[in-house]
Amino acid sequence: MAIDYRLCVKAAFEPIEKIVISSHPGTNMGELKLLPPIGSAEEKELIFNRFKNVSVQREKVSYLNNGDFFVYFKCEERIYLCISVEFFTEIEIDIIISTLSEYRLFEAQCEEAFFVNFFYTLRGIYKPKLSWTSEHLIQELGLGLRENLKDYKGHSVTELVNVYSPLIFFEVGDDSALLNKDNWYLSCLLSVKCCSLRSSVLNDDIFDTVERLMLLGNVSLENIYLSITSSHYKYSFIEIYRCLEAVYYLPWMIRLRDESGLPHDAFELARIVSKSINWRRKEEESLRSLFSNLPFSVIDRASLDKVSFISPCVIVDDDNKKKELGSLVYKLRNQSVHYSAYEHTDLINVLPSDWVFIIEFMYLVVEYIYREHQGDVSFHEFAFPLD
Repeated sequence: MAIDYRLCVKAAFEPIEKIVISSHPGTNMGELKLLPPIGSAEEKELIFNRFKNVSVQREKVSYLNNGDFFVYFKCEERIYLCISVEFFTEIEIDIIISTLSEYRLFEAQCEEAFFVNFFYTLRGIYKPKLSWTSEHLIQELGLGLRENLKDYKGHSVTELVNVYSPLIFFEVGDDSALLNKDNWYLSCLLSVKCCSLRSSVLNDDIFDTVERLMLLGNVSLENIYLSITSSHYKYSFIEIYRCLEAVYYLPWMIRLRDESGLPHDAFELARIVSKSINWRRKEEESLRSLFSNLPFSVIDRASLDKVSFISPCVIVDDDNKKKELGSLVYKLRNQSVHYSAYEHTDLINVLPSDWVFIIEFMYLVVEYIYREHQGDVSFHEFAFPLD
């Protein structure tokens, strides 16, 4: 269903009027108008037809932790991607354009039809630059003076675009790998490539592991994104830990399959026994079992010797010691998630310097388990947002 052009014009000026009136209530603003498209009759018709064929859904917008957003949309059966870049650096914008070109997304013309549609469909999301004060808007648009002149015909779309958050557009190629990915994948991709999106408490080694996890295709990238953009160590740890919670069933279902000969992957088997006998895994025992099966190379790669609360005697190639390490991680998870003062009399004293090494270790553990048991955890389905 086509959007009424007049609604878009009204929506374009409403946030500007609110900003100006709230700071300068005495401003004598007249009726603000939008100039019609400039060009030949054919060019104007083309713009209007493009405008009518823009299809964007507010519920498909993804918000980035730096204040920007992105959304896929359609126009005349072609798929486009729009990314707001108000809070990205110029270098990061170049990185985004280069990275997306590798995924067969090509920078597209910033069409007037797109902007006019977004004024209404993305109102409250696509809005005037946060860095611009009411004085900036008054001066740039001549508010309170220009619209009261007799020869005022309206403001151009270009003028409004200049005071709104900057956007870049891409046309999605028919062979783009992103057509098989969801918004969490793109969120992670942008976060890995752009420092302004990354959590400042994590190191580069963790982001290298994230890139490898993205290639596996069976990890919940929602948890990964929330982990790598968290502002505090604790929340980054909790989110990557949730990737282990998702595979608590693995040691039990693999053992059941091996002993019974049932022709199912571990994930499907867990669904069957959960439904038929209401089976539930024991959390700590599940984690201890997962850790006991880790090769020592995973543990050795991590810098656990730099963690203040982990004894060197635990960092050895021994199944029982690996289980102890699993219990320690489980305890850290519990005290990070739950709070019961009467129970927590022996809390782990975690130093700020400990967290990054623990989180790095968790990423290595998740990578090993999801890679080693890829056929038994391939349950995470990506869905392109416009499908």
